[in-house]
Amino acid sequence: MGLGFSVAGISLPLHGVETRVPERNTKSSVPVRDGVSIVPRATWSSESVYPDRLIRAKGFDRITIHHSARINGGETSQNSSIYELQTIQAGHLKRGYGDIGYHFVVDLEGRVWGGRSLVYEGAHVLRENRANVGIMLLGNFEKERPTSSQLAATHALIFAACKNLGIQSDRVYGHRDLGASACPGRHLYGHLNVLRGERGNTDFSSRDFSG
Repeated sequence: MGLGFSVAGISLPLHGVETRVPERNTKSSVPVRDGVSIVPRATWSSESVYPDRLIRAKGFDRITIHHSARINGGETSQNSSIYELQTIQAGHLKRGYGDIGYHFVVDLEGRVWGGRSLVYEGAHVLRENRANVGIMLLGNFEKERPTSSQLAATHALIFAACKNLGIQSDRVYGHRDLGASACPGRHLYGHLNVLRGERGNTDFSSRDFSG
């Protein structure tokens, strides 16, 4: 693997084409302290990054939560998640982005996938990308509900990012807080206060997520 960026053990490649893993599995995840593991970008994408289309980050002081707005239909396989990631990335590259716009993506099984390197600002909120970590959950949460595994993984990721990047928990937003959008969907936005909460104070496995 070539030059990369590491924060709290999260290592993501900056550029270069890498061979895709034929049968991807999360055993190749990068372990991160605070109980989070990241599936590296190279596991799901062989697309090059285009640095000339990107802005280098000068640190982060907020996080924005998104949904993909694509109905998942309950499909939880790794290959399904990879297909979704590649579809989103292809759309972003077609629009002139330098890479997928989000720094992290969380699927229905709670797998956390590395996206755009934290070396660069994201491209996920119009005119609000400076110092803004983008986390996107797969699913359309206007019409379906996030899983407990997905929420637990997002909670752990937010906690780790806040702790290791020096972000205050009250600086975690839904997309709709920063722009004219329904994102991240009403069924996810309703959990935002819980997702901001202290690690260890929430048992997502026993929580009712029907609301």
